[in-house]
Amino acid sequence: MAYRRLPNTDKARVRALKTVLEKCKSNSYPEGPLKASFISEVNQILHEFDMAVGRYDHCYKNQIEQGRKVKDKSCKAKLYLSHFIQVLNLSIEREELSHEIRELYHLPLNSNQIPDLSTDKRMAEWGEKIIEGERIRTQGGGVPIYNPTIARVRVFYDLFATEYREHQHMQELTARQNQMISSLRPKVDLFIKEMWNTIEEWIGDKVSFIDKMTIAKEYGIVYYSRNRDKK
Repeated sequence: MAYRRLPNTDKARVRALKTVLEKCKSNSYPEGPLKASFISEVNQILHEFDMAVGRYDHCYKNQIEQGRKVKDKSCKAKLYLSHFIQVLNLSIEREELSHEIRELYHLPLNSNQIPDLSTDKRMAEWGEKIIEGERIRTQGGGVPIYNPTIARVRVFYDLFATEYREHQHMQELTARQNQMISSLRPKVDLFIKEMWNTIEEWIGDKVSFIDKMTIAKEYGIVYYSRNRDKK
């Protein structure tokens, strides 16, 4: 026995609503299955949901593109930041600087390991700490570290940080739109279910079972066969 299944993607939900509305406009039967007042409600929820899906797609596309920009900038920033920390550690090993100076950079006092810079978030956090630490040390009379200088590090870090902050903003926009869609889905599914129930009742038993399914499919109702029926 064939059974019905509601759309399981947002684009399929939009398609289901549009198919019913388009079919109702070009209905060849004396009377359509849906009342004008209900069609108006379907149009309203379709517009609202379709707009939300479109905004989400736009935000997500921008987020992906911005992610690529962040990746391009992070490689150079990570290279300069890690080199600066290595030079700092070498200065400490040569006793040009005391190991206590690491506190200014929020680095472990007795370790010369490079902190974890594997994610954009970690890069952003450590970049700020290292740049601020060098600023405090040099303002207190310390000799600036060279090759690379903190100014050089900051050039590439700032380029990365700008793209990273923009990417975070776009992620927030995408999440907000996704939340909007999530809040609308239950309402959309109820509309689709009610539409399909009304259409099937309207078709009724005035035609054969095969013809009934054919007409229903014209309105976008999707039927599936169970495995045992296929056999």
